[in-house]
Amino acid sequence: MCTPSNFKKMVAEFEAKQLFDDVLKYYEHYFYLESKMLYHLIALFSINQCVFDAFDSTPYLYIRSPLEECGKTNLGKSIQQMWNGIISTNLSSHHVFRMIHGCSPTFIFDESKGWDSKAGQNDVRMQDMLSVINSGYQRGVPVYRFKDSGKGRFGEMKPEAYDSYSPKVIITTQSSIPRDTQSRCAEIMMQRAPKSSESPDYADRWTRTKKGTTTPERVLWLNRIRRNAAIFRLKYGMEIKSWAENENWKDELDLTGAFGDLRNRHLEIFKPLVILCLKYKPEWADITAKYIKDFISMREKVTYSKEITVLWALRKTYQLVDMNRGELQLPEETPIKFEETEAEGQVMWVSAKHIRHVIDEYALGTTEEFGKYPESKIGRILTEFGFVGTSRTRDGNLRKIKTSRLTERCLNYLGVKLSDEHELSQQERMELVARTIRERMDVNVDDLYDILNGQISQEQIIACVKTMRTNGVITAAGAGGKGKLTWCGAKH
Repeated sequence: MCTPSNFKKMVAEFEAKQLFDDVLKYYEHYFYLESKMLYHLIALFSINQCVFDAFDSTPYLYIRSPLEECGKTNLGKSIQQMWNGIISTNLSSHHVFRMIHGCSPTFIFDESKGWDSKAGQNDVRMQDMLSVINSGYQRGVPVYRFKDSGKGRFGEMKPEAYDSYSPKVIITTQSSIPRDTQSRCAEIMMQRAPKSSESPDYADRWTRTKKGTTTPERVLWLNRIRRNAAIFRLKYGMEIKSWAENENWKDELDLTGAFGDLRNRHLEIFKPLVILCLKYKPEWADITAKYIKDFISMREKVTYSKEITVLWALRKTYQLVDMNRGELQLPEETPIKFEETEAEGQVMWVSAKHIRHVIDEYALGTTEEFGKYPESKIGRILTEFGFVGTSRTRDGNLRKIKTSRLTERCLNYLGVKLSDEHELSQQERMELVARTIRERMDVNVDDLYDILNGQISQEQIIACVKTMRTNGVITAAGAGGKGKLTWCGAKH
């Protein structure tokens, strides 16, 4: 038992590794997660709760699952009970920033729904909440409200700043949250534990016996963790603050190792976890760094592939509209309009539904990877590419696409020009590649791509080359060097 007489001795004998190991064992004991990396991440986040105010930024935790009854809420409750946490399902932004300003808790948003839906985007209250959450991951971005000072006949309104900086946890069954919010989060995907799992029941209760009340093991465990977290903050708080303010912390903590490849943006968000890991639990460095790198790589890959698919579909739409010289009527849709203006040049009017149809109809081999993508997100990607002009019709919103801007985006992101020609068929591509090889005799794939002026993608060129090589039309390199293709004309 902790008493004033033995508290000083407890602090002197306490080692940080005790807290890290205890928190990790707690989560491994009571919760089922598919990857061991996730246990380490949650443990670091939980310990960061008690020292987050030493840093200028703190990561959020995004806990989701495809199904109910996976343990998300219980995990949120455990994070809450380990330190100064508040868990809630229905609060406005006014309640949130005032509570954060008053006691700096870890705020846990349970059953978060509709944040990324079309209704959520039009909900002023929800957008106000998101603005508080998105700004609250770093220090020095307060929320301002005007308050009547009570002076004078009509009073005097003065701005009052409320601090919104604190760790936050978002719990939901939805597959996505707004991208700005997600970029500040570490994601935890939960699954239902298999029947073979021997995880103990989380919902334990106090039991009464003849000798008195028996406290559950889980509650005793959490009490010990809270006590050790308080000692950790007391003993190491100033040291952690000095590391957080040290401009040379990357060099002194040898960041060139496990965390060496992280960009500054990711270090800004994950800096608390990186310092805690390297300074007090270095054996966790490799597994924590692997999670952060894999998570960032996966998130960027998914986001980038969807943006590229939307832009590819927009280019394909342009080609189809231009080929039909004016309008292209898609099934049950408003026609896509293609017009010429003096001020802006060529302009195409298209809706997100049109883009969705083109993806489904023409994106061979891409639709399965692209999946079911809401039209609201397609519209958001168009906005990110700079296609912001809209026109509301009785059949929905049309987006204004300037040909000059579309040409620039295609060159920058797709590496191809905005051709007015209809996309070549497989046979036409084969004949064009074979003719180009025959004329030059010794050429590689990169040369072919440049010579054909982007009419055929490199993937399509490689597919044609493989087919022609199988048929004996060409032979691969020899004297030409690696990657060279020499036409032999055997069966052409």
